[in-house]
Amino acid sequence: MVSRKRRIMHVCSGDLWAGAEVAVAGLLSALKLHYDVSALLFNEGIMAQKLRNEGIEVFVVQEKGSFRDLFMLFRMRQILKRNGTELLHTHGYKENVLGILAGKLAGVERFVCTQHGASEPLGASADFKNEVNLLLDRAARKHSAHKTISVSEDLRTSLVRQYGSDKVVTIHNGILCKEMPRRNENVKKLELGIPLDKRIVGTMGRLKPVKDIHHFLEAARTILEARVDVVFLVVGEGPLEHELRETAREFRIDDRVYFLGFREDAIEILSTMDVFVLTSLHEGIPLSLLEAMCLGVPVVATKVGGIPEVIEDGCSGLLVELGDEKATAAAILAMLSPKAKGMVREAKRRVLQEFSVERMASRTEQVYRELLANV
Repeated sequence: MVSRKRRIMHVCSGDLWAGAEVAVAGLLSALKLHYDVSALLFNEGIMAQKLRNEGIEVFVVQEKGSFRDLFMLFRMRQILKRNGTELLHTHGYKENVLGILAGKLAGVERFVCTQHGASEPLGASADFKNEVNLLLDRAARKHSAHKTISVSEDLRTSLVRQYGSDKVVTIHNGILCKEMPRRNENVKKLELGIPLDKRIVGTMGRLKPVKDIHHFLEAARTILEARVDVVFLVVGEGPLEHELRETAREFRIDDRVYFLGFREDAIEILSTMDVFVLTSLHEGIPLSLLEAMCLGVPVVATKVGGIPEVIEDGCSGLLVELGDEKATAAAILAMLSPKAKGMVREAKRRVLQEFSVERMASRTEQVYRELLANV
């Protein structure tokens, strides 16, 4: 007799297609082999489309931008109850609060929350609301979540102080490395209007303060003082795009910096880079970094958050201190040299061994089994 698959629902905003969303989609795709998984999203968008393409059932409850929207809460309760959800897995502070409240009302017995990164300041006008939201999130998790998954040991340290060591487990993000496309540099260069004889140094992510793209542009200016055969790519969109374009003009490097915005072909563009750079102020386990390493692109990143758990400095990539554009420029130049070859091989081996989606799913399933054992 075939045993029934346990019903797991994941709750995610779904308004973007960025690192956290890619990680959740990869996890759901892997989990569907052993569980009846579905997703409840707060926005219709790329994530919903990607999940449906994977054969995963998606429910959308459109968010209205406020916790006061009781319709959203009770619609979620209705979906969870009809679905027969046994375990609810949430991703994000609003998702945690509304998910746990709706789940309690629907009779869900087990709750898991994933912390994908440190909370980010939203600006002076939003600070009070942000603090209230974070307090609600912490209260919901402390009293109702059975497990909090941290994507890095760095994040786990702070989470343990809030929720206790028995309630927090680290499960690194993972990617489907074997499915990464091969590099086709010349075709993509021609498509982007980049001369074939230029080396490409790029970065990727939302254009917001935590990514510190200004630091990337400062390093670009330093490199262009010494070399003329390099161009720089910024892949992604966000609130700082206009400001960063102005900075590139002020630095007089705007003719060498390509702002590409959001791209469906981001992985193909990443595969054309000669060096991938992350200048973030904080990160969990960035998917773009794992993707670059899997593609055989040399990497340079700031020594923050979970990044040192991914990159072994001088072995699988180079780490630099926050805000040190001279050191960042020097590291990029080093990775443009033949010395990068050995690090590239080690980087790919490390991703395959430690940061695969299969490993992430296996460890997540272990959490589910323990929580559902007596339910």
